[in-house]
Amino acid sequence: MLAGLLAVSIWLIAPSAIMSESAKVQGLLRLIQKARSLDEVSLAFERAKLSQQEVKELEAAIAEFPSDGSLYNKLGDLYLKADQQPKALDTYEKGVKVFTEETYYPNAIALCKKILRFDKNRTEIYRILGELHKELDQKGEAANSLLEYADRMRKANDLDTALKTYDMIKELVPNNARILKTISAIYEQVGNSNRGSQLLEQAKEIETKHEKFREAVLEEKINIEPDLQKTESAGVGEILLEPEKEEPAPVK
Repeated sequence: MLAGLLAVSIWLIAPSAIMSESAKVQGLLRLIQKARSLDEVSLAFERAKLSQQEVKELEAAIAEFPSDGSLYNKLGDLYLKADQQPKALDTYEKGVKVFTEETYYPNAIALCKKILRFDKNRTEIYRILGELHKELDQKGEAANSLLEYADRMRKANDLDTALKTYDMIKELVPNNARILKTISAIYEQVGNSNRGSQLLEQAKEIETKHEKFREAVLEEKINIEPDLQKTESAGVGEILLEPEKEEPAPVK
């Protein structure tokens, strides 16, 4: 009831302000609805005023220093506090772009991961994240992010983009049979069966090599273990049969 009365009073006092700044007001109303006392409502108003002032200051700073990615990160954090998550994530994405253009790749990666913590459905972020890891020669991380992006594109039936991304992954991890099989299946799906068959053969060759390697390692292990047992047995015998040392005769 408290939140409802206050919401109505705000509407009656300043309808024009609410119409012109609906996003800010909606965020404030959500804060008020969570409040359980007049003190908490007052605190919500104070926080809202402070956040709006900080937002204005940061927006002015960004206008003056548009190539400072950290400003977008701070502004996004303020939007989150104001319960404006979509606007916050859009701002983080702008920060990612700035950090990338300035070649601050680790900072851009950190912002990408921050975005995905709040919204895992921002598919393009997986592509950007993969490309950033690739720039740092972090092939495993790049392949994982690009694989997520390619899988999502395939599910969205954007097979052309999926194929291009899988080919990029193949360059990063060339001996991955599972990736080759996936690409092969897509080529079959788009009607290029020759290319699909070639990739499938490559996948089978890689699997055969891996299997032979595993068998060789296992055989080597089997051959080593009996030798170790013989060595250990011989060592024990030698210790048991070692003659006792004679004490030297006393000098007279």
